[in-house]
Amino acid sequence: MSAGQATFGHYVVEDESLRNAVALVERFETFHALPHESKDGVVIGFLRRLGRRGITLGEARMMLRADLTGHLGSLRSLIFQQDADRLGAPRVAVLLHLAQVMGVERVVGWRDLWDDLRRGDFEAAANHLLLSEWPSLIGDTLNERMRAVALQQILRTGEMPGKVP
Repeated sequence: MSAGQATFGHYVVEDESLRNAVALVERFETFHALPHESKDGVVIGFLRRLGRRGITLGEARMMLRADLTGHLGSLRSLIFQQDADRLGAPRVAVLLHLAQVMGVERVVGWRDLWDDLRRGDFEAAANHLLLSEWPSLIGDTLNERMRAVALQQILRTGEMPGKVP
């Protein structure tokens, strides 16, 4: 094996090193829940420098999953009041998407939508979606209009759209 090849032991050391480094940073560095100006520029979390570097797609996906998990926690009691099995995962996904775009507080307070869902009137729920302020929040490009059509259709049918050719 050449010097450039990793062994199983190497991965074990890397894994342990990462766990130890996380423990050290969490113990000795200040956590910033909100962006914070430091001598090195704007930081968030445990000294994550925002600067011009931005984030990777993987980091964005982890953050999105965390956001959606939080929205699910906020909406959970309302979803289960509607009978989550009857709603189905695609409609719940639309509710989470709306919470991400509009803010979870708006979705929680959207009485007409929740009343429609409780009654199983998915046509009315989809219509309320289209008649609300939501379409104006998403813009007017073709992709954004297609998103509006797709989400209201999911509310109507309870099915995820097929792949676009």
